Amino acid sequence: MKLEQQVCSLEQAKRLQKLGILRNSIFHWCEYNGASKVMQPNKYEREMSPDIYFSAFTVAELGVMLPLYYYSYEGDSGREWYCLYDGDESQYEKYEFTNSHTEAEARAKMLIHLLENNLTTTSDCNNRLNS
Repeated sequence: MKLEQQVCSLEQAKRLQKLGILRNSIFHWCEYNGASKVMQPNKYEREMSPDIYFSAFTVAELGVMLPLYYYSYEGDSGREWYCLYDGDESQYEKYEFTNSHTEAEARAKMLIHLLENNLTTTSDCNNRLNS
């Protein structure tokens, strides 16, 4: 499996950064001259060019940032991944499911949804990621 299939998309990485998620991922998207790729830049590269490096969060990193009771699974067709809430049933209407072509993208989509709808905070996500 390609590395690009194991991390959130470049667009999701940009959105998470804009929402305030820290740039503490193992891998980063590098976008330069209209091309993009996932890589593991060193600290100097990230600090010198913060406008071209965006955190490419892995499935595991996204799982840590999601609140409790969220999980992902592969659909029956094998072509789609879902991320959803599996906790208190009275909360279901607040926590829709998300789906995407990869597990990382489904998890990132859910995290973005939760952040944009004030159902979790960036400080909570950052704390979970850094603990």
